[in-house]
Amino acid sequence: MRVAAAFFLVALTGCASVAPQASPAHIWFGASAAGDIASSQAAFDRGATEQNPLMGSSPTALKMAAFKGGGWVLMRTLEDALERDLGRPLNKWQQFLIWLPINAFQTWATFHNHGVCRPACP
Repeated sequence: MRVAAAFFLVALTGCASVAPQASPAHIWFGASAAGDIASSQAAFDRGATEQNPLMGSSPTALKMAAFKGGGWVLMRTLEDALERDLGRPLNKWQQFLIWLPINAFQTWATFHNHGVCRPACP
């Protein structure tokens, strides 16, 4: 749980900038990633196994945070490439649409994991 909270806080920090870079889509990613990690760990503690073959059967919170961090980098790279192609920053709704699939899946995974370890989930 502490690693998930640390990942969430790190994901929301950034370098100094004239224009703010965090958007609701980015914040949703951090929150859903932290929720997925925390709920996965709670489910593992109750005997569940990971279903993502890239992660192994019972990955550590650090491994999951690194995997989520890689996803963050890939999504930001895509976002930056689109902004370069358009010659302007993306609108908030465009960011939302780009991030929607991964954010929705991580949110679903959080609720699914809580269902797996119910009734003893934190």
